[in-house]
Amino acid sequence: MTNKFWQGLGLSISLTAIAGCGADRATRADAGLDVVGDPSLPGSDADLQSEDSGNDPGTGDVDAASAPDGASALDGALPMDIDASSNGHDAGGGGASGGGASGGGASGGGASDASSADVTLEQFCSGKGGVIKVPAGEDGKEELCTGTIARQRFKNALCTCENVDFKGFLNTGSFSSSQGSLVEKAGGSVGINGSLGTISAGDVDVGGSLRIYEGTSFGGYVRVYGDLELNRNSSVAGYIEVSRDARFRDDMVVLGYTSIGRDVYTRPGKWEIPLWSSVGGKRITRDFTLDKPCACEAKDLLNVDAIVRDGRQHNDNANPAVNLSPTALKNQNIKSTITLPCGRFYLDEISGVGDVKLIVNGRTALYVGGDVATVGRFDIELGPEGELDLFISGNLAQVGFGTFGDVQRPSAVRVYVGGAGDIIFRGYQPFGANLYAPRSRMHSDGFIDARGSLFLRTLDTNSYLKIDYDRDVLDQGDDDACLPPKPPKPPTPPTPDAGVPDASDPPPQCNSSCDEKCGQQACKNGMCTGCSTDADCCSPLVCYPDGRCGALLL
Repeated sequence: MTNKFWQGLGLSISLTAIAGCGADRATRADAGLDVVGDPSLPGSDADLQSEDSGNDPGTGDVDAASAPDGASALDGALPMDIDASSNGHDAGGGGASGGGASGGGASGGGASDASSADVTLEQFCSGKGGVIKVPAGEDGKEELCTGTIARQRFKNALCTCENVDFKGFLNTGSFSSSQGSLVEKAGGSVGINGSLGTISAGDVDVGGSLRIYEGTSFGGYVRVYGDLELNRNSSVAGYIEVSRDARFRDDMVVLGYTSIGRDVYTRPGKWEIPLWSSVGGKRITRDFTLDKPCACEAKDLLNVDAIVRDGRQHNDNANPAVNLSPTALKNQNIKSTITLPCGRFYLDEISGVGDVKLIVNGRTALYVGGDVATVGRFDIELGPEGELDLFISGNLAQVGFGTFGDVQRPSAVRVYVGGAGDIIFRGYQPFGANLYAPRSRMHSDGFIDARGSLFLRTLDTNSYLKIDYDRDVLDQGDDDACLPPKPPKPPTPPTPDAGVPDASDPPPQCNSSCDEKCGQQACKNGMCTGCSTDADCCSPLVCYPDGRCGALLL
C-alpha cells in the first residue's frame, strides 16, 4: 500500500471479559498514524503476509469465509457481526492450540523460531502458562514468558533509542490501575539514548528519573523527582531541581539556579556545580561511566516476527466457538464486529475502509502477520477481566479519531510492533496502552496525552507530551510459568586443591540485574535474589523494603 493509503486511517482499541479466563487489567486510548518504512533498521521487514485468499484489494469485498451465515460477498453494504458462540466463520486452516479443534497453521508458513505448542488453551485461559514463549539469549534458545517481556520493555514512561524533540512541555507521573486512578509525581521515569533535542523549549517535569545519554540543549525549567543523569555536554537555560542524585559526566552550561536533593557526581576536569547551588548531600568528583538507558542494540530488540510466526502456526482460530479466518479483516469494506473468547488468534492483516470492532474476552493474544491499517475506526473493547498482547509484524498506522487501549487500565494492553513505519498522531489522541515500537518514529502535530508507556526509536511533537505510567505493568505475568527461577541451594565449597568449580555447582542464573530472567529481583553473584539497595536493581527501578525492584515512589 502507498503512503496515501495510510493518511486516511482511524484506529481505536477496547476489550470485554469472559468468566473463567484468568486475566488482568485493561486499556482505552486514541492514536493516529502514517507509515514510512526504514529498511536500514534491524528487523524492519515484515515477511508474514500470506497469499490473498479471495479478497479483491481493489474493491475490498469480503470473502465468503469472512461473512456470517446466509451472507454473500455481495452483502458488503451491511454490518457484519461475528459472535464467539456462532460458527459464522470458516476456520481458514487456523491451527488450534489445545482445547480447540486441530488443524494446520493459520496461513501456512515455515517452521517457527518460538514455540507455544506446549501451552494448552485451558492452561492459557487459567493463567497457568505464558501467552507465548520467544527466542532470547545469545544462542537464541532461551525462552521467556510475555509477562517477563512486558516487565523488561516497560520500565519507563518513555524510552527512545534516539532523540526526543518537543516544543511544549514534557510531564510524567505514575499510578496503579489496580488501586485507582490517582496520579503521583513519582514512578514515571524517562530514558533517552539520543538527546533531548535542539528544538526543545518549555518545561520538563519528570515524576521519576531522567537519563539522557547524548545530553540536552534545553530552555526552560527542569524538575526531576528521581535521579538526573546527563552523559554528554549539555546546556540548560533555566532552573534545575532534582529530588535525588545527579550525575553530570561532561561539561554543563546552566544559566539558572541548581538544586540537588542528595549527592551530585561530576568528573575531574569537567564542570563543577557552583558553590552557590543547593546540594543536600555530598559533592563527589571522580571518574564514572553511564549506560544507555534503553535496550536498543540489535541483540536486545524483541523478535516480533518470530513471535508472530509462532502465532501463525499455533493458535486457537479453529476453536469451534470462533472459527476465525486469518483473512477475516483483510481489505474489509463494511462495519465488522468480531467477538473472541479467551485464547490466541492470528490474522494476516487488519486493513480496509470500514469500521472494525474487536470484543476480546479475557486473556487474549492477537498476532498480525502484516500491518494494522484501517481507514475507518478500529475499536478493541476491553472489559474488567480482559487483557491483550497484540503483536504486529508489520506497521501500526492510524490517523483520525479513535481510542487506543484503556486509559483506566493501561497495563492490560501491550502492543509490540516489528515494522519501521512512522506512527503519526493527528491532533488530540487519548492513549491507554504500553507501546513497544523501537524501530518507529512517532510524530504529533498536537499534544499527546498518554496513560501507559512508549518505547520508540524517536519522538517529536509540536506541542506538549504528557504520560501517566501504570506501575502495574511491572506485575504482569506473575503466574506459575512466568515467575523468576528460585535460587538453587548453595553450592558445596570446592576442596582446597581443586582449582576449578565443582561439577555439581549450578550455572549462573543471570549476568546483571537487567537480566530478563530475574523479573523484579536483583542479580547477585549470578543468582536472582532480593535487592538490598537501589544499586542492586536495573535502573530506573529502585529497591523496595520487601526486596523487590519497582518504580520509584516518594
